Amino acid sequence: MDSRTTLVGRAAELAALDAAVRSGLAGAAVLVELAGDPGMGKTRLLTALSERARGADLHAVHAAGARMTTGVPYSALTPLLRGLGIAVDGDRGGTDLTRWELYRAVRAAFDRPTLVCLDDAHWADSASLDLLGRLLLDPPETGLVAAVAHRHRQDPPALAEALGLRSPTVEHRLLSLRPLSVDDVGRLVGLPAGPRLTETHAASGGNPLYALALRTGIDGGDAAAGPAVAALRAEVGGLPPDQARVLGVAAVAGDGCPPSLVLACSTDDAGGAGADRYDGVASAGAGRYDDAGGAGADRYEAALDRLQERDLLRLDDDGRLWFRHPVLQNLAYRQLPGSVRRRLHRRLAAELGRRGSTAPVRALHVVRSAQPGDVPAARLLLDCAQQVGPRAPGVAVEYLTAARSLLGPTEPDLVATIEVETARQLIATGDLAAAEEILRAPAPAAERARHALVRARLSRLLGRYAEAVATLQAELAGTSDPRQVVLLALEGAMCAAFGGSAAVTEFVALAQRAVGAVTDPAYRAAVQVARAFLTSMTGGPVPTDLPAAAATLDALSDGHLVQLLDPFGMLGWTELELERDAVALRHFERAIAIADRAGHADLLPYLLVGRSYASSRLGAFDTALDAARDAVDAARRLGGASVVLAVAFQASARVYVSGPAEAATVVRDALARPLGTERDWFAEIAARVAARISATAGDTGVDPNTLLRACGGETMAWVEVCNRPYWCTVLSEMFLDRGDRERARHWLGEAARHAEPLGLRGADAHVATARARLLAEVDLAAAVDAAEEAVAGFGALGWTPDEMYARLLTATLSARAGRWSAVTDQLARAHRLATSMPAPWLHRMVAGAQRQLQSAAGRQPAPGGRGELTRRERQIAELVAAGATNADIAAALHVTVKTVEAHLSRAYRKLGVRSRAMLVDAIRSAPSPRNAPSP
Repeated sequence: MDSRTTLVGRAAELAALDAAVRSGLAGAAVLVELAGDPGMGKTRLLTALSERARGADLHAVHAAGARMTTGVPYSALTPLLRGLGIAVDGDRGGTDLTRWELYRAVRAAFDRPTLVCLDDAHWADSASLDLLGRLLLDPPETGLVAAVAHRHRQDPPALAEALGLRSPTVEHRLLSLRPLSVDDVGRLVGLPAGPRLTETHAASGGNPLYALALRTGIDGGDAAAGPAVAALRAEVGGLPPDQARVLGVAAVAGDGCPPSLVLACSTDDAGGAGADRYDGVASAGAGRYDDAGGAGADRYEAALDRLQERDLLRLDDDGRLWFRHPVLQNLAYRQLPGSVRRRLHRRLAAELGRRGSTAPVRALHVVRSAQPGDVPAARLLLDCAQQVGPRAPGVAVEYLTAARSLLGPTEPDLVATIEVETARQLIATGDLAAAEEILRAPAPAAERARHALVRARLSRLLGRYAEAVATLQAELAGTSDPRQVVLLALEGAMCAAFGGSAAVTEFVALAQRAVGAVTDPAYRAAVQVARAFLTSMTGGPVPTDLPAAAATLDALSDGHLVQLLDPFGMLGWTELELERDAVALRHFERAIAIADRAGHADLLPYLLVGRSYASSRLGAFDTALDAARDAVDAARRLGGASVVLAVAFQASARVYVSGPAEAATVVRDALARPLGTERDWFAEIAARVAARISATAGDTGVDPNTLLRACGGETMAWVEVCNRPYWCTVLSEMFLDRGDRERARHWLGEAARHAEPLGLRGADAHVATARARLLAEVDLAAAVDAAEEAVAGFGALGWTPDEMYARLLTATLSARAGRWSAVTDQLARAHRLATSMPAPWLHRMVAGAQRQLQSAAGRQPAPGGRGELTRRERQIAELVAAGATNADIAAALHVTVKTVEAHLSRAYRKLGVRSRAMLVDAIRSAPSPRNAPSP
């Protein structure tokens, strides 16, 4: 017998839920939306779904949003996170993980098909909704059913965005709950057909909750509100005074509040004189909100017990109070006079302040109690916004908006402070347009420096670097405070560097002069980092104090370092330029964690790109791809100039995992985007990366000139000094692949010239790699030596992918030189390196090289003997003797250059020669066979 719950009039919905359970058990991802007005049965359907899930061995987790905790990160999904073994701060919300680390931890923790029910999603906090959206965008492979119940008329934008993020592979079932029919209402309440049923249906509007309330037979209430509302109102109205008092406080406090808070705010003195203070000044109207006399706490405890017996309030396992249904809380709240509600909100804010409760919970009550002109309330909301901003900048904007609404023209300085802070928090949320609108207004003298700093940051995000530089130069001309000068100059250095402006030197010099008057050693360290960053970009000796500066910043607390995240990010990029990848990666990871918690959306894309870049060079491609995907996500949410950079580095990491052909499809937009007249560091890097990947993938539309344009021409003016050797070697190899040895030699010489003053081992190793390829046709022994030099250089740095490539090159050149023991050794080492990295495409490439070279080793001639050339090998050898290049031969025979190289390698081995000159001598001294073997 089927013992599952059945709901009147919801057969189609229950069938859809059954189908969702089956899909989840089969490993699919399903989104079930239950949308409808209060009382339509959303919670009952979630209960029925959970029941069905348990009966089918589908693990079920129930979570819910709450109106009073919308500003507490992850409060709605705390049951899910704790069930997966992820710690959540119960009072302040949040975790120790960044949002991307948290998502990956959640996704990895799913070890079985799971149902996640989220009730009252319209009240869920933004962090929970963001996590929900990520689960729907990239669901776990074990099977997921996400059932989301919400009031569609009250949906916040964050909920619509989260549900809209879902992957096309996610099954979507939208169940919009309609009113019950007359017959269904009759079945629900047990009434036969007739006038009374018709009247009940009409009065309830087909709403199941209202229909059941009407059936209880409770009378009374306001006829204008309708019998259904009157019945429910009667349940919360007409209570004895003590119970009415406690119920009113509970309604204002909201679901999930501790009983002690309700009792503290129910007593007549509510904590004694000045109990309604939240700013150090006694509030007007403090005291009782009704006529219930007496001050004894016991009577209110008894009243609370009686309310639980009436099932109006319930106590959960955590000892917190909840109304039986949100509709009851809403009625209890609304039946209080407005003045009483405001007074209770004020009292609750004061009590929560005494208890050290979270700023979001306290500020909610201040928002609902403050009146226009209440300056202390505005200051408290500003303070709350600054506290909550690092965790929930969107909530901070709400508090700042409320604070601004309290103030008039008599407080211009406070208004300016609030507006600049609002713009800063809007930038953190990614709402750049709204921030720009606020910042159009001129700032009073007291806020000019902060205003200029926030405006410049906004301009940087929008890719308007010249505008940002001009803003900061103008402000610096009139700023004398050393600390402000340092902050403005450091921002200027960032903007100028990203925009390729020579003013970067001016800004660093300004910061260096001003920091002498700043006592905080962290500021001096930040300026030292800026100097090193400038050196890595433009040239010159690296400051010897960089390690000491890094140690100073490392020693800072997260709360202090959050103010210096820009220079801390500069530190990571400078260390990358100086080939200190492991240290850079550590700094990027810490900066990302702080920036994510602090809501610095403006910094996350380029910090995540740095993490991806460092991880790729070290061969940690799983981390690199995760960071690159996170960077793309962060950049697209933010908008502005960083999207193209994030996409390019995502493709760069994918080269090793999926191959250049697939990666090239990711960067087509970067190549299609023209580089504008204003310099853009992000766009220039992206264009270079895209050109390199596309050329490697065989895109005939990309040639060395494409890359040259992205480098700023022959002078490499757009390339950072530390990176010029590498990009010169890429150009050398691109020209060599096209048979242009002269240009290849030129760019190899340029690479060596740029590398020589740097003293960087990785730059020297890239030069050695390019030299090995160029020498392969003229001096095989020297080519092998150069390849071995590259192996040593890359290996010393821990650049596993580059070392693996260098070993394959060494193996290939050694095979051509007949050094077969070296071939075996280099192939084995390359194989070990490849298998140490999570890179399937590299695994396949190394395996293919092993097969090819080992096959060639099996066909080598006996020592001192000569092998007979095939017809094609002799044809190619004779063309070499005639002076043709590999590219000429490939064009003449309609084959690729690599095919020509393969035939020549076999000819070298068979004839026992090591260079083109020796091959020509061997061909000319040997008679042409009448019947050469076929290719």
